[in-house]
Amino acid sequence: MAKLKNSLVLNALLALNFTFNLPAFALSEEVSKLRLEGKESLQAGKYGEAIDSLKKAYFQSGRDDLVAKDLAEAYFARAKTHENSPSEMLDDICIATFYDNDSRHIVLLKGKAISRLYGSDWDKQSLAAKKALEDNKPEVAIVLATELIYAQGASEADSKDTLQAALKKLELKVWPKNWDREKIDYSHYMNTVSTWLRGAWAPPSAGKSSRVEVIFNIKRNGEIKNLKVKQSSDNAITDKAAMDAVRLAEPFRPFEQGWPEEVTIEFNFDYNQHAVVAEANRDKLVKNTLDGIKIIEDAKRASKRKDFDEAIKKYEEAIEVSTTKSKAFMVGKLVDALINQGNKLMSKDDRDVPLDDVLKCYMRAFTLDSDYWLLKEKIDIALTKSGSSTPLDTMKQFYSKVAKDPDKADKQAAAGANRWISEHEK
Repeated sequence: MAKLKNSLVLNALLALNFTFNLPAFALSEEVSKLRLEGKESLQAGKYGEAIDSLKKAYFQSGRDDLVAKDLAEAYFARAKTHENSPSEMLDDICIATFYDNDSRHIVLLKGKAISRLYGSDWDKQSLAAKKALEDNKPEVAIVLATELIYAQGASEADSKDTLQAALKKLELKVWPKNWDREKIDYSHYMNTVSTWLRGAWAPPSAGKSSRVEVIFNIKRNGEIKNLKVKQSSDNAITDKAAMDAVRLAEPFRPFEQGWPEEVTIEFNFDYNQHAVVAEANRDKLVKNTLDGIKIIEDAKRASKRKDFDEAIKKYEEAIEVSTTKSKAFMVGKLVDALINQGNKLMSKDDRDVPLDDVLKCYMRAFTLDSDYWLLKEKIDIALTKSGSSTPLDTMKQFYSKVAKDPDKADKQAAAGANRWISEHEK
């Protein structure tokens, strides 16, 4: 059976120090005074004055984290006043994110603002990041470029150049400054990678037992590079099957915020995986595996041309014919296709977004994988588009509609909505 190596090998690129340990010290009297003035101005709704005072406090404090959060709240408050000016809202919420990328309400408004202006048009967003840099808004450029680097299919080269130029302008080495790769828990992600690779593996059906070890890099957006055989099985067919499995499984899931540029994976594939299967069932097992792989290749082609509806149908078809070994991998790919279709619908102008259709995609995916961080984020963003109701009320209204429909997809969406409601009523 394929086995994931215990050690996670990080690329030499990651020699960059992502940890910034600032010495602890008490805020000076002057900084405390400026901070208090900023908070009072914020409470009075004088957002410009609040930002001026808190920005002075921030730099005089040596970029204190608590002052940074106060400054972020001031920019967030002002961003909400720009409902009728999307570009001004985007600038303020990006700067708020720059100073505090952890607070959920800031992250949600940032997602809404970016979706409202650019949808999934990454070229347009890339140009906006460059323009922000030209206009001396490096914080905005950093956030827009970072979002593009995370986005699957984004032009990473352009975005990285913009990001590095903006960081240099602010005399920073990295953003966010609290990245610490030593505290990252890769275990869940590595389990997913292992499951997908096992599911995509179609080993030869006969022959002596042996192994092939491959090595490759996964980039932030889940795409791979530098795939090669590290330890050959001494059989060209077996080596090719292992390489094909990695190519079929990609793209993997995008990295969470705070992760490094890329990780290097070393993975062992068992050569004679079907050896323990009874002879009478082996041919059928191999045929089902190969049939499922062919359908997945069709689904991936549909995804590349952004026909996610077709991709969803193909992945569902693949699941029907798949072996137990491959099912989890194919379900993972179906979840990604459902998210992509929801994103595609979400990218339309706010006034034209069919919220129920968006939620139907996301909640079907939620039924299949309720722990996926990116899916949770997308659901939250979608729910913020309903300004007249709370997220919980919006989900309950959605559930009441789809729960009545006998359609299989609606039943699946209803199950996901019901689960989400149960989790958020606690």
